Amino acid sequence: MSVLTKLKSLQGLERYQYYIDILHRSPLFRHYHPTDWQYEDWLFMDKTSEACFVRACGGSKTFDTINWIILRATINPHEKWAWMASASGQLDQARFYFQDHPFVKKVKGSVGKEIVYLHSGSRILLRGATASITGLRLDGIVLDEEEMLQPRQIAIVYPQLHGRLTFSSIGKFFHLGTLQADAPLFMENIEKYPTKIHDWKQCPWLVKAGHIQRMIDEGKTPEWEIDMLYRCIPTAPSGLVFPHIEIAHINYDSKEVQYGIDFGSKDMCVGVVIRNNICYVVEEYEFQLELNNAAYDFLNRRLIECEGGGYNDNDKYGAKSYMLVQRIHATRQAVSNRWKQERQMIGRGYDKIVIDRESCLNIYKDIKSAVFGPDGFYLKDNKHPNHYLDAFLHAIQPATLQWSF
Repeated sequence: MSVLTKLKSLQGLERYQYYIDILHRSPLFRHYHPTDWQYEDWLFMDKTSEACFVRACGGSKTFDTINWIILRATINPHEKWAWMASASGQLDQARFYFQDHPFVKKVKGSVGKEIVYLHSGSRILLRGATASITGLRLDGIVLDEEEMLQPRQIAIVYPQLHGRLTFSSIGKFFHLGTLQADAPLFMENIEKYPTKIHDWKQCPWLVKAGHIQRMIDEGKTPEWEIDMLYRCIPTAPSGLVFPHIEIAHINYDSKEVQYGIDFGSKDMCVGVVIRNNICYVVEEYEFQLELNNAAYDFLNRRLIECEGGGYNDNDKYGAKSYMLVQRIHATRQAVSNRWKQERQMIGRGYDKIVIDRESCLNIYKDIKSAVFGPDGFYLKDNKHPNHYLDAFLHAIQPATLQWSF
């Protein structure tokens, strides 16, 4: 009986144990002795259509998953798979693993656009996360180092990936990564999809190497960095801005809601209810006032504050705020560092913030991922635009003084 025939005849754990026996015939794999949880992760991938895999740095997530995908493609040569990473340079390690595998015949192509050819006749695409992935029809995608995706990739490439699977009855998508404070997409996916998490102490090879334990013992590496990269505990360099967050369906009277609006290319609105020092986030909206001046008219004469004046003012934002004052009797609030500090303190002063995640997903993401920046305010940059968070801060204590013209 050939190796391929026997692999196809076996199921579950027996198949993987035989697979490892075959790999041990190669000198490059004689060190490879998967633990029980590594086998369990492979079995989990067999029966799961989409999931996240979080491991400590050096936790063998890339190596294990490549071994899984090669066996999968060998047994199912009709399936079309793609291995992706955020940058072409991050494909180097994956390429080495593919080239060293005894089931792989060759890897050909230009960097970031390679094809892995297996002896069984199967092929696996090896791609960077660029627009070149669009147009492909695939049965499965592995996105490695997802936490390293840049804002443009998150906005343009990532939304296209599920579309590559729509023609498939298999449609598997696996997200691999290490926890990182400025990786909102990966952190969001960890909450959204089934997730397997393994810290460094679950990895015998990391414990044996001793490097991580030495870093901990020496005390020179920040504790938050150890938590994120090796203990797989979500944290941030200067801490989370809003540490007390709960998710719940919220019953409320619409008359209780107070609103805040922040301007940008799109204009975001958040509605909150304050009861007994608990902030309930109950509504969120997104419109383009330039295209529809009447978009927020349904909030006429409600308690609502909009961005206006301060360091973030410009002619366009000023025009929007004046228009809302006239149309729906909103109040304007100048945005300054003093204002940010005051509103940040109010938000942190609540006993807890309760969010209806089902109807307020965007503000949930902003509040959940809000971390302190080097200036002591919540971090706001290209990876953390935080427009919904700004709207939330306008909502929690709306100014009541109307502007006159």
